Amino acid sequence: MADARTGQFQGSTGRIATRIWPNPDATHVVLLAHGYGEHIGRYEHVAEALVAHGAAVYGLDHQGHGRSEGERALITDVESVVSDLRQLAEQAAEESPGLPVVLIGHSMGGLIAARYAQRYGATLSALVLSGP
Repeated sequence: MADARTGQFQGSTGRIATRIWPNPDATHVVLLAHGYGEHIGRYEHVAEALVAHGAAVYGLDHQGHGRSEGERALITDVESVVSDLRQLAEQAAEESPGLPVVLIGHSMGGLIAARYAQRYGATLSALVLSGP
């Protein structure tokens, strides 16, 4: 099992919980955006596989999901969720400078990832959408 660390930051609408699976030998960074009614902890097996293949993995609980603040499973503005994800991406860039960044989004996370790519596409090396 890959060692993960938890954290938090002040997001657009409150405290956002994060989970990071570091990799000292990372060749790339992966950002994970989870689906509706989920939390980033459900992606432990995905993160472990990605770390085993050279990634440093960063994920968060979107507002109103998992350990993040907000009304449960309610997102009223996707732009604020994208801004929260951008904060995490900036943290990843500080901790893993110069590495290519891949964004993976599943379900609602696919919608978030697609919008993220519209706003910040120049910062991504790849975008993976699963059931957006």
